[in-house]
Amino acid sequence: MRFPKDGEGRRRWEVAIRRDGFAASARTLLCSEHFRSEDFDRTGQIVRLRDGVVPTIFNLPAHLQRSETRRSTSTSRRAEDNLPNSMDLIPDGSAEERSRLKEQRKQQATEHSYALPGSPEALKAKLEAALARVRKLEREKSNAFRREKRAKNNMQALLEELKEKNLINEELKDKLERYSDLPVHLLSKQGVEYTKAQRDFALTLHLHGPKAYHYLRDTLHIHLPHPSSLQRWLSSLDARPGLNKMMLDMLERRRQEDEDKYGCVTLMLDAMSIKKHVQHDPQTQTMLGYVDMGDRLNETDLATEALVFMVVGLQGYWKAPIAYYLTKSLTPETQKVLVVHAIEELHHRQIRVVCVTMDGHASNVSMCTQLGCNLKADPCEPLKTHFPHPVTHGKVFVMMDACHMLKLTRNMLEAYSPIRSATGRISWNYIVQLNNVQKKSGLHAANRVTDKHVNFANQKMKVSLAAQTLSNSVAVALRTLQDLDYAEFRDSEATSEFIKADGITTPASQFKYIFRKLMARCGVVSRSGNVTAQDDTESLTATIDTSTSLSAVDMSSAAGGDLPSPFADIPALVHDHSYLPIRFSGLVDNALVYISGFVVRRALKQLACDVCRASLVTDAASAIKDQSYHLLTLRNNGGLVIPSEGTVRVVREAESAIRQASANCRRSQPIKLKEVEYITLYKRKFQRGLFVLGEHISDTQYGIDSHNHTLLTLVVSLFFKIRLNHIAKMTTLSFQINSMRQKLNKTVLFKGH
Repeated sequence: MRFPKDGEGRRRWEVAIRRDGFAASARTLLCSEHFRSEDFDRTGQIVRLRDGVVPTIFNLPAHLQRSETRRSTSTSRRAEDNLPNSMDLIPDGSAEERSRLKEQRKQQATEHSYALPGSPEALKAKLEAALARVRKLEREKSNAFRREKRAKNNMQALLEELKEKNLINEELKDKLERYSDLPVHLLSKQGVEYTKAQRDFALTLHLHGPKAYHYLRDTLHIHLPHPSSLQRWLSSLDARPGLNKMMLDMLERRRQEDEDKYGCVTLMLDAMSIKKHVQHDPQTQTMLGYVDMGDRLNETDLATEALVFMVVGLQGYWKAPIAYYLTKSLTPETQKVLVVHAIEELHHRQIRVVCVTMDGHASNVSMCTQLGCNLKADPCEPLKTHFPHPVTHGKVFVMMDACHMLKLTRNMLEAYSPIRSATGRISWNYIVQLNNVQKKSGLHAANRVTDKHVNFANQKMKVSLAAQTLSNSVAVALRTLQDLDYAEFRDSEATSEFIKADGITTPASQFKYIFRKLMARCGVVSRSGNVTAQDDTESLTATIDTSTSLSAVDMSSAAGGDLPSPFADIPALVHDHSYLPIRFSGLVDNALVYISGFVVRRALKQLACDVCRASLVTDAASAIKDQSYHLLTLRNNGGLVIPSEGTVRVVREAESAIRQASANCRRSQPIKLKEVEYITLYKRKFQRGLFVLGEHISDTQYGIDSHNHTLLTLVVSLFFKIRLNHIAKMTTLSFQINSMRQKLNKTVLFKGH
């Protein structure tokens, strides 16, 4: 029984026990045998002590006993008879002391004798049996732990664990199967030199799966070599300028293993600017930084470019650098010799080059002409985009880099505008006027053209700017403005057709390579370098994943995730209007309708009511009748959401409220959602009649919230969030328009100081 919680009751129990220095705690228990049967309340299902009772049954000395009948059982008498004579252990003293100790020990031994064995021998046997059981369990636990450790240290088990954690794929697991009999426990011996098999395993795993390598080394604490040691082991790679024999031999071995995957390739070449700098190489005992064409001649001119050759597989996503040259003002004739030499070396290893890809600048075009191509636009002679193979005389096609050609097209349109064509005049001025109209209106016609796209002189190398300028969305915007009878775009049909024919919706990425890092980095993640690969294609030494594919996504039924905002590059707010009418004109109204569809797409994800969801959209036939839906109709290929008239009215009101709230450009407080909601919902009194809800408008659980009001607040809040995020972004971009850092970055980097 637990001692009472109240202090008075606990003290009464402590006094009844009659032990010197005893103090009960909150968890102290007392056996129920110390209470009389009448002390218990047995009327309910649970037996409880009655209030105010104290323990009264104790085996105390006679002078401490109360005047009541003592309890005596056969078990108690038997335990008392078997007690050993402990008086021999008591030191010499007075007879009274010896008598008192004897009585006390007798009391302690017999108080709970009903729970003890009949003799000390039986108690000892019971203790020994319990200890033996504990020792047996400890041995079983130790054996199980050792078995688990041996299982984890087995290489096959480690590979299975890495596969379960998605740290390696099935292809890499198959490559590592050859090391399945490698004893992992030998790797834990520090100070012992790694064997060749251990080195090969470490290099292969780190090369193909650096995450798995770090998991084994850092998480499971397997003593694998440090990544710097792997780089040191590979530092003997011959990475001097010229064709690299080791890479070519490796490609030949791969081709023998898989003819389809490595038999046909594309040869890519690109020249990259490098800084003039001379440095001593302690490994080769030479000076690096001079012109080096791989012929080991001692040149005196400092190199300004690195011409890189790389092969890319036509089957499978892989690439491999095969050569690089340090050059200065390389002529087309010399470049032709290098290309022919690379094609011949690959042919000797039975690797067929079917295409050569390069930038479209003048020296490459001249080189292609010398190879046998005709890339000049001559009406009398058709284009010839292939040249004979130097060995087999088969066709080797030439393909200019799409990213570079896109930038050249943009530069040509800006520099030589207007350009006459069969359909009319193609002019860069229409793109400039499009940017001006959109800045004046404060909204964009579903395109990304801004000042940085028009004034791109400081950012000529950005492919994204050229791709967004010559995109299908710009062509649609020009046609929309022409159909809306904007005077500046009356003759823009030829320009929009030119951009639409040349548009690229998904720009490709450029890449930059350093030959030595591609060969000797061994997959070590660069933490401080400023030259990294810009594409997602794996190098030849990395894992190849051909299972990834792109597919169309049903945006209207997608679960979770944010969609790209239609405000991606819309200029900030116009502050020269304190009040705008509910009906905007021309481009702004079309842009608001387009944005309304985006708002509805997000609102549909948050609404569970089918009637409310249906009230936010309309059919395409109804939209064609309204000129405000013209931009949306041109952009819609079947996947855009067409907002209802009520949704468009709410978005127009919200845009007007945002402009009215931000009319004072000097306001110190940001625009708040409650302010926009007040102007939109209450000041305009837009409470009923916007959405087709019928009797459903007041069909709520408690009769408090209105479905009409819920839709209003949802549409306004979504539009407000998108709009203000864009305002913050465009305000930041406005500070970077005239950045001299962008203009002088490469100039300072390659000036040689």
